[in-house]
Amino acid sequence: MNRSKKDWHDRISEALWVYCTTFQTPTQATPYSLVYGVKVVLPLECQIPSLRIAIQGLSNVNNVHLCLEELEALNEKHLEAQQQLECY
Repeated sequence: MNRSKKDWHDRISEALWVYCTTFQTPTQATPYSLVYGVKVVLPLECQIPSLRIAIQGLSNVNNVHLCLEELEALNEKHLEAQQQLECY
């Protein structure tokens, strides 16, 4: 932001993205992974293929099945995060 701090509204989406993709100690996960059930794929990884993207190399049908399985496991991740938070 500039010194007068009048451009915060232009930067709020960037700040939210940084927060959602940052590992949080109390939950032992990122907020993004708790909501969507997967690690975030950064925009740069889509432009420059990363190992994670290359390994997945799935067809659309297989990718849909994988996403459904991950969504089913999401409740378990939420429970684990809640337990981590309580322990913290």
